[in-house]
Amino acid sequence: MASPSSTMVPPSALEVPYVVPGLAVNTLIGGLTALGLYGFFCALFGITIHVLCFRRKTKRINYVLLVASLLIFVLTTLDVVLQCNRLLLGLLFTPPGLSPDAYFSGSGTWTYALQLSALMTNILVADAVLLYRVWVVWGKRWPFIVVNSILWCAVLGSTIRVIQLEVEGVRNPLDFANLLMLDHWAVVVPALSLGHTVLATGLIAVRLFQVERTVSAYTRKSLFPVMRIVVESGAIYAILMLVETVTLATSSAASLLFSQLIPPAIGITFALIVCRVGLAISDSAPLPHSNGPYPSKSVNVSVKRTVDTHEAYDSPSVMEEGDDTLELKGLGPTGSHSTVY
Repeated sequence: MASPSSTMVPPSALEVPYVVPGLAVNTLIGGLTALGLYGFFCALFGITIHVLCFRRKTKRINYVLLVASLLIFVLTTLDVVLQCNRLLLGLLFTPPGLSPDAYFSGSGTWTYALQLSALMTNILVADAVLLYRVWVVWGKRWPFIVVNSILWCAVLGSTIRVIQLEVEGVRNPLDFANLLMLDHWAVVVPALSLGHTVLATGLIAVRLFQVERTVSAYTRKSLFPVMRIVVESGAIYAILMLVETVTLATSSAASLLFSQLIPPAIGITFALIVCRVGLAISDSAPLPHSNGPYPSKSVNVSVKRTVDTHEAYDSPSVMEEGDDTLELKGLGPTGSHSTVY
């Protein structure tokens, strides 16, 4: 995100940018932590590709998730590489006349502008994948993603504005009015992404809970493990974006620390859902088979095909088979009924 330095520029000293103490230390801690998280993400990325390409539940590869995985990996890698370059320049090869804190207090380089663009684009991709998951879980019904779509478009517009202001800052690093505006706009992006994440995660959890209550009488498998995985991953990302929003709004030096954690955190939370659901390694316990109001042999789950629930629906397919519609059909004593998911 943007540096917190310009929000406290004294009117009488416009020639010298205000430097927040501790910027170099926070940048170093954030960079080293991001490197560690990136290594963990690389391992999860390999498993994610394996799950999407070789352990899928359908004949067709889910190209939406596959392309998103590749984009997140490329953007995260680019961001981490540029972070390392910035750390080396700021700590070991600091330009003459600048302290490390002063170096990290401003942008002023095209390398930093590229890093910021990669970070913002990564946030956009992650939010778009979450929007796609809401759309799939709610049976591709557009009314359920209207608010999230508006929030995503707002994030897109704010991202474009932030990148534009960052480019202007590179061209004219002494324009402190532009830097002040950049800091204000930089707060908007994580705040909007936070709202989008909380709402989308809540919608997915509510829908999985509804499906669980509907089919629990006819199957031994539970959707609660899937729901927990989604909520856990969404909570990790939401907490990080909340902290980043607060530190940016308060012009804290810690904002540089947490902004460096966002790219690997995006990759980890995305990959965890695919890996844990796709590999079915959650510690879910089968639900006891209860005697529902209808005979179990007359209940089928159809995902563009008919599957007998004697073999129980596969809960991981709820998150993996994004192109399919889940339809629960039951035949009771008074006739047949159908509920489309």
